Amino acid sequence: MLLKLKKQNHNGKDYVLEFKKTSFSLYNKTKIIKRTVQINGN
Repeated sequence: MLLKLKKQNHNGKDYVLEFKKTSFSLYNKTKIIKRTVQINGN
């Protein structure tokens, strides 16, 4: 299962929040910065 949420923050920058089964990623498409956070437990 993969869930992607795309929204703009108050600065007008485009962020994509990507949820996976055990982790999620938040990255800015313009700066190509990606951060993955591991979710503990189930």
